[in-house]
Amino acid sequence: MAFAPALLIVSQQFLAHYLGVIYSRKFMKKILLLILSICSTSAFSGEYSNIGKITRIQTNGWKVGVIMDVEMKNAGCTHKNQYMLKLTAGDFERKQLMYSTLLSAKMAGKNVKVWLNGCHEGFPLITDIIVGVDP
Repeated sequence: MAFAPALLIVSQQFLAHYLGVIYSRKFMKKILLLILSICSTSAFSGEYSNIGKITRIQTNGWKVGVIMDVEMKNAGCTHKNQYMLKLTAGDFERKQLMYSTLLSAKMAGKNVKVWLNGCHEGFPLITDIIVGVDP
């Protein structure tokens, strides 16, 4: 993300000198918003985990850690051995359903595949769950 300010400076110079555009603060805010949205979109594109069984579920306040019995993809996050389901107020009912699904899959010994999108405190975030998939 360190390249964004340099890119902004280059774009200011390009617009001002080469295109002859008189840019305003409002226009530069739009350019900055466009650059940041492109950077954030590519950094947090989602991916599926490997298929496996859940070996452990642990809770810590508003966070649920999920550990599976397979080598895990890490979605660009620092932790590779577990995923996180973050229970937030905005979509709490949906997250409760996902938590119940994880617990049910663990108790039934079913294979699970989770969709990961973004990171929180270095852990890949679970956004969707598929239960009963074949390895």
